[in-house]
Amino acid sequence: TGDVARLDIIHLVPLLYEWTFNLKTGEVTERLLDKTPTEFPRVNDQTLGTETRYAYNPTIAQAPTLCFNGFIKYDLQNGQQEQLSYESLLGELGWRGGEVCFAPDPQRSESEDGGWIISILTHPNQDRSQLVIIDAQQLNQGFVARCELPVKIPVGFHAEFVSL
Repeated sequence: TGDVARLDIIHLVPLLYEWTFNLKTGEVTERLLDKTPTEFPRVNDQTLGTETRYAYNPTIAQAPTLCFNGFIKYDLQNGQQEQLSYESLLGELGWRGGEVCFAPDPQRSESEDGGWIISILTHPNQDRSQLVIIDAQQLNQGFVARCELPVKIPVGFHAEFVSL
């Protein structure tokens, strides 16, 4: 149907779960954390392999094909979440993005969310794309920088930030 995104023949309704493994007993528990469909969760890569507090999950748009219309910042310790819509961020309907990246700020390294969320946004009905940078600690402040790109970049799924 048109209200659930698809990837070929797969209906996409991925939800955020937490699994806890008891290594002594082998018991596994599962807990649903949110009923909002999200995909391609990202974290501050400096926390990989350790307990992670924050996750940044792109939200799946209600569209016939897979695309993202924003993202949710989850606080996995206290259960809070903050959602950002690309349409509200840019003040225009139709903007879509791919996987978000977390770029750590060396001056805020004491905080796991001290850094920026980076994404390339594309408007499907226009020949334009934008790179947006959002402070991960202040999503409600909107973007801290954005750059109109000289060409339209098709919405992609995977992205990575590499510090040079």
